[in-house]
Amino acid sequence: MAIAVTIDGIDKTKFIDWGSLSINNILTSKVDTCSFTTKSYGDRAYEPQAGREVIVTDDGTRVFAGYIVRRDVTASDYKVLQYQCKCVDYTRLLQKKLVANTYENMTIAAIISSIITQYCPGYGLTTTNVVCNKVITKISFNYEPVQQVIEKLANLINYDWWVDYNKNIYFKAPATVS
Repeated sequence: MAIAVTIDGIDKTKFIDWGSLSINNILTSKVDTCSFTTKSYGDRAYEPQAGREVIVTDDGTRVFAGYIVRRDVTASDYKVLQYQCKCVDYTRLLQKKLVANTYENMTIAAIISSIITQYCPGYGLTTTNVVCNKVITKISFNYEPVQQVIEKLANLINYDWWVDYNKNIYFKAPATVS
């Protein structure tokens, strides 16, 4: 089993305190989390920063991907700094932008696709796994985060949704989710 951690695309595996690595995968729209500690001393100096992309793989398979949202630093021993990092998955990207728009006579799939195209360009998010042909006569959003908008659409028709570790958005009927 070969676990690797990259931060902003650079392998930082050697800096991770393996006893501290924790990944909490939650089903559907709930945000997955990851936490770990790095140690920095001598020639092993590395200071992780909040906002950086983190990808954890196990034998090449992604088991977590997201961003550092919090970093605390402590001095444990002489000239040894420990950085405790808290990370959240790519759902974080959907919290950055606010939707202020009205959609009429569109499928939910088309609404979500339109929102991602308009409000999240350049984030690398895909909507090819958004499966819902239910037509909404009219729905308005008044400066609501993209994540909250998708959640409202899912609750409207009792669907599940999530963002995977490759930035793919899924929106499906619960019976089709394995």
